[in-house]
Amino acid sequence: MISNNKKYLIKTLIIVLLFILTGCASNIYNTPFVDIKETIHLKNNLSKNEVISLLGTPLYVDNGFQKNNEIVWVYEVRSREVKSKRISSGEIIPNKNHQDTKSGQPIHHLKITFINNKVYNWNILDLEKSILKKKTITNKKEKVGARFYFHPTLGLERVNYTEYSLWPKTKILETAISIGTNLGLEYPNYRFGADIKMGGVKGIMATIEKRNLFKKINIIIGGGVYVYSPNDDEIDGSTTFFKLGIIREILTFKKSISLRFDVGLNSEENILPSLSLIYQLK
Repeated sequence: MISNNKKYLIKTLIIVLLFILTGCASNIYNTPFVDIKETIHLKNNLSKNEVISLLGTPLYVDNGFQKNNEIVWVYEVRSREVKSKRISSGEIIPNKNHQDTKSGQPIHHLKITFINNKVYNWNILDLEKSILKKKTITNKKEKVGARFYFHPTLGLERVNYTEYSLWPKTKILETAISIGTNLGLEYPNYRFGADIKMGGVKGIMATIEKRNLFKKINIIIGGGVYVYSPNDDEIDGSTTFFKLGIIREILTFKKSISLRFDVGLNSEENILPSLSLIYQLK
């Protein structure tokens, strides 16, 4: 028979074993952080690798701007607590310094700004303002709708027409000046509108333009009816037209000027290129 002492010992060992197993199974995690021991060594012009060596990897990357090669890293900063002194009366007296220390609670987030891969500045990140700003930006993006655009154009177009003064009737292929406008509704990624010709070449074409297909490069397709006659008193007939074009912004002031190159296919299966300047008036 097992004595009472042995039963007690076995129960105690089982309880201790369960406690150990439970403690091993209950992993506890925390957010990576830095404290004064690391941040005191921050200085301007440190490289990203030097900052990682000093502070470790950031908690997250807040944002970046291609224009000036700016990028922002964010770290959580915690306080450092030192062991207090307890006197015989039970009173606790705070110590300014002590060898026995531990990390305290989070006090703020540190924002480090790099420009051209070098530390430019660092300051405290106000999380409430940052979250509010991001929500405001998100709401503005969600509320972006269509707006009217009006872009006058001036170009050179390859055209063909029928010359009735010749016998037999002859198809003429030549280059003509075109004056007109693009107008319609503009969205962040697309433009839906009309390409109207009013001088030289005349006509109208429905267009769809995909914006920023590449850097400052748009692609446009359209179909419609154009008319061209060297003699304004006599219309030599109309032709249906399909166009595929590329638009590239070439100058930027308060307004933008773009260069547009089109390749057109008319109803007689002639391939007719054109080149235009587009002034983004509105």
